[in-house]
Amino acid sequence: MPLPTLLASEQRNVPVVNTLEEHRLVGSVLRAEALGALSEAIAVSTVHDFVNGAIAKETQAHQTQPPETK
Repeated sequence: MPLPTLLASEQRNVPVVNTLEEHRLVGSVLRAEALGALSEAIAVSTVHDFVNGAIAKETQAHQTQPPETK
C-alpha cells in the first residue's frame, strides 16, 4: 500500500502480499505499526542523506584549499 493511501486509509489492518506482481495475501499488520516503520525509515534516510551531504561538502572544501606552506 503506497504511503498516501496508507495515510488516507482508516483501515486498522494493512494487508501484506508476497510480491508486487502476484499480490497473494500472506498476512496483515496494524496500520499504526506500518506508519511507525515508515516514519522510522524516513528518519533514518533523512539523517543518512544529511550526513552524506555534510561529508561531501567537507571533502570538497578540503580539496579546494591550497596546501599549507611552512
